[in-house]
Amino acid sequence: MKRKRVISYFFIFFVFINCSPYKILDSQKRFLLNDNGKNKYYLIEYIKFKQMEHLLGEVPTVMIHKVDGDLIIRSDKEYFENIALKKDQIKRIEIISFEKASNIYGSAGKNGIVNIYTYGKSSN
Repeated sequence: MKRKRVISYFFIFFVFINCSPYKILDSQKRFLLNDNGKNKYYLIEYIKFKQMEHLLGEVPTVMIHKVDGDLIIRSDKEYFENIALKKDQIKRIEIISFEKASNIYGSAGKNGIVNIYTYGKSSN
């Protein structure tokens, strides 16, 4: 009896862990925000919800436009840590397809551009 109960608990735990609503690909990890919980996945969900995935290559360039004029460019091949922003700091997100971005930005735009415009001062 106890063995069946232990197996049942293990099965429930295993299913619960593997059924997380936030299954993300390694290529999407570069879009994680500095929030906790579901807000951490806001940018990933935004891109999916707006069906913008087909406009971007695997490793798009992320440009973070700060209100105080700072511009942070992440050529995301090198970045594996979260984006140093929280959801409530994001004012607007603009996706530029790889077709348009490569004409504007050259090789930096070959996988598309994700422009993020923020509220407030830079916290770097």
